Amino acid sequence: MGVHERHYTPFGGPSTPAWSRFLVLTRYALQDVLRRRVVILLLVVSGISPLGMLLLIYARYNLGFLALFNLQSADQLMPAIGVGVYEGLLVTQGVLAFFLTLFIAPPMLARDLANNGLPLYLCRPLSRFEYVMGKMATLLWLLSCTTWIPGLLLWGLQAAMAGGGWGTTHLRILLGFVVGSWLWMAVLALLAFAISAWVKWRLAAMATLIGVFFIPPIFGNVIDARFVTHWGKLLNLLELMHVACGGLFGSYTAGESVVAVYDNGRAIDVVVRDLPQWCAWAALSLLCATCVFLLSRKVRAYEAVRG
Repeated sequence: MGVHERHYTPFGGPSTPAWSRFLVLTRYALQDVLRRRVVILLLVVSGISPLGMLLLIYARYNLGFLALFNLQSADQLMPAIGVGVYEGLLVTQGVLAFFLTLFIAPPMLARDLANNGLPLYLCRPLSRFEYVMGKMATLLWLLSCTTWIPGLLLWGLQAAMAGGGWGTTHLRILLGFVVGSWLWMAVLALLAFAISAWVKWRLAAMATLIGVFFIPPIFGNVIDARFVTHWGKLLNLLELMHVACGGLFGSYTAGESVVAVYDNGRAIDVVVRDLPQWCAWAALSLLCATCVFLLSRKVRAYEAVRG
């Protein structure tokens, strides 16, 4: 076999800026994700509710449309589009964002960790943080297209069509929708990536992610019923999101309720307080911090195995 001398020269083209090198991972991960039919289907379904709300906004503020029904005011046709409608839209889009995370996030880290692929990434000019962000940016981009971006566009459309300073007086709706969306996205992304980093099998990671949302609330309900308290709700992620986002929209205030407790056959009224907003924010912050810690422990170029 002939051996020919070869001369290699370094790449002479423009270098990628250091701050954006993690986006290379995002680009290839996005191409891989968009090949899955279930992801495309979920993205299409996620556009149904915003489209329906867009038609409602157009119908409410379009005088020509109201004239077709001989209406003097849109209130005769439909109720006002306010906080309750945007909260309902956020819940609907949040459910679809959960299913998107369920099908997108687990394979991203699990495959690299299961096949010892991290050294191939980290031997290049990429840090562990940039590796995780490169993968996570794919998920966050798709979740953004499902949650806060449609809400922002719908709020802007309604503010433009309503006029009369509607946008100024309803800035809290925009704040609640955008901040609430990013809070939900952060919880989903960090939780899914932390689980997939420790549970390297994709199906097991998906099952664990589902279990985190539905199993702890059972124990929380038992705690609330046994001790007549509200602290068991701290184990319910959906309840924590309800309290946090309700506070952002201004629709949730912690109150009190009276619960009848039977002691030796005698009914005793006990006052139970609702979960305060600061507790929900503290619990969600602690959850995100724990996920970051778990990721930092598992995402490494090598793994030491003790015999």
